[in-house]
This record gives sequence, structure tokens and C-alpha cells, in this order.
Amino acid sequence: MSGNCFLDTNILIYFLSKDEIEKQKICQTLLQTKSCIISTQVLNEISNVLLKKFKLEHESVLHVISDLNSHLEVVPISFATITLALRFSKKYKISYYDSLILSSAYENNCSLVYSEDMQDGFVIEKKLKIKNPFAL
Repeated sequence: MSGNCFLDTNILIYFLSKDEIEKQKICQTLLQTKSCIISTQVLNEISNVLLKKFKLEHESVLHVISDLNSHLEVVPISFATITLALRFSKKYKISYYDSLILSSAYENNCSLVYSEDMQDGFVIEKKLKIKNPFAL
């Protein structure tokens, strides 16, 4: 069963980070109170950030993404997802990787995408709303 919200990579990076405690607390609350999903794209992006910016060892990264995989629903990126992402990217004039997040959420019947990087309040296809959980 799919969740009602989708988490962009940046939300989980704040959850894992020790630098921004207030944002980390907001992410913790979000994860405890919402039924959220992520895609394999998000796991890949998190892995990259943990290796490059956090300088974690590969085994530690594997532990983190395994933990996320066991606590969140993870959906794959399919050819249909990519096709929809290209359509969204053109129609809404957004980056391909942001549109890939949005197409994953849309395909999985989410009503919200939590992201700090995308336009807060923007609605895709009259169905999917982008929400910045840190906006006041």
C-alpha cells in the first residue's frame, strides 16, 4: 500500500545530518507521523551524498540505506516513470531529476511531496502538491 506523501532526498539528508538540528527534528516528526514513500532514485542520491559530503565508508552507507529501505516504502524507477518525468519536465519547466521525483510520487498516488528544493505550494496535474516542511 502506497503512502500519502513522498520524500525528496533533501528531507532525508536533513534527517541524517547533525548540522541542522531544528530541520532534523522537523524531519523526525514527519517520518513518525506520516506514511511516506521514496524511490530508488532517492536511495541513490542519499548514497552519493553520504559518500561524498559526509565522507562515510561504504559499509556505513549500506547500513543507512538498508535502514531506510526497511522503514520506508521504496518504489522503483521504471521506463514509465522516466517517460512521465520527461513530460513533467517539459510541461512544468522543472529539472529532469526533480520531475523524476514528482513522477514517482504521482505514479504512486501521493498527494504531497515534501521538498526544500522545489517550489512550495506548486501543484502537479491538479493532484500532487509540493510542500516545504521548513517554510513558516
